[in-house]
Amino acid sequence: MNAGTTDDPQRRRLQECLEGIQRLAEKATCWRHATVSLRDLLNNEGVVPVRARLAPADLDFLEVAREETLTLARLGLRLLDLHRPRDAGGISSDPANPIQRCRSCMWRWPCPTFRAISESLDCPWQRRKAEREARRAAEARAAGEDGGDFRAGANVSEPV
Repeated sequence: MNAGTTDDPQRRRLQECLEGIQRLAEKATCWRHATVSLRDLLNNEGVVPVRARLAPADLDFLEVAREETLTLARLGLRLLDLHRPRDAGGISSDPANPIQRCRSCMWRWPCPTFRAISESLDCPWQRRKAEREARRAAEARAAGEDGGDFRAGANVSEPV
């Protein structure tokens, strides 16, 4: 396997993002059947009073959102699988970083398809997860710096 196919951090981030969207959609409750009963609750103003005001267009969206999200995530993963780097072959002036081309469209890497996916995807849940992990790591480091040992006399400094 090429170094570019598994070690590319941007590709790995995009794949994790799409797989995360897919997991979230698969875990989500399908609204298809719930929207049928919610439509019966439409009042004279054309909304369903459920903590939020849901208009018919909202119900139309919720009815198919899970399935469409899954389809979109699968499409993104398929495109990501098709458009990945491979060694272009030939002699390179930098053997450590050989020229790469997309294995599907043969454009120089990163190809336009990969760039479009990369520019289009912004995964806020992935950013929040990374921020939580960074916060936990910082808290663990802080606890380690404080000694984390609360026995009498252990790492205790007297106030001056």
